[in-house]
Amino acid sequence: MAAPADSPGTADGQTAGRRRAADGDGHRCRGLQAPAEGNHGTPRQSAFAVVDPLPTLVLVGREDALTPPALAQEIAGGIAGSRLEIIADCGHLSTLERPEPVNQALRTWLSG
Repeated sequence: MAAPADSPGTADGQTAGRRRAADGDGHRCRGLQAPAEGNHGTPRQSAFAVVDPLPTLVLVGREDALTPPALAQEIAGGIAGSRLEIIADCGHLSTLERPEPVNQALRTWLSG
């Protein structure tokens, strides 16, 4: 499997580079990683309590380097009744990289 930044059709390499340049090596991304690293009581943990009773679709690209599928699985696992959809051959910008599978996943989820 190619590294996410090298995967054809993904924009993760460019996006990750811009994000690192903009926020000092991913400072803003650290909040996304907190639950995966066992940091409890974060704002994200509080957000789980708010969305827990709501229908939730967690959608991620299989080659997403910024929000990897393992983190998406943890997010989905923290929301009761949520659905996880992993889009193949796709990085972080799923709606741009693979619009048809993303749209199909959304249609399926919305039709319940």
